[in-house]
Amino acid sequence: MVLAVSVLAVASFRGAMGQAKAADDAGARQCVANYIDGFNHHDAKEVAMAFAEDADRTTVRGDYAHGREELEKSYAGLFSGRLKNAVRTAKVTRVRWVAPGVAVVDADWEMTGAVTETGAPAPAGKGFIDLVATKVKGAWKITVFHEAQFPAAPAPAK
Repeated sequence: MVLAVSVLAVASFRGAMGQAKAADDAGARQCVANYIDGFNHHDAKEVAMAFAEDADRTTVRGDYAHGREELEKSYAGLFSGRLKNAVRTAKVTRVRWVAPGVAVVDADWEMTGAVTETGAPAPAGKGFIDLVATKVKGAWKITVFHEAQFPAAPAPAK
């Protein structure tokens, strides 16, 4: 009887832990979805809210921003300029837990609709995002965000 109760208690604990991990995994993945939603709405405030208050971001061009306020200003400039009509997709490829409430999230992205500094259409881009997602006051936020763009494919030989 004691053994049966112990086995049930362990199974119940493992089930609860599995549900908590699944919820945290979904929360870490949702950070990417929140970022992409704000990006595609061209809403700098919405994008900034996907980040922690003291977040760090480095873009494909090496531009750095620290903190939600600086991030919002940066995205406002991008959305009023070369990313005004840009559309981005992202697919999370991996979530790696480094500590309770801290995950490294990898995602592949694609973007269309951007323009160059001269206003000419920019080629579609592909790349990846590596971010650190942290559970802050019960909500998952991006704490560190780094993105890279893959080089454009060479033109076919004539």
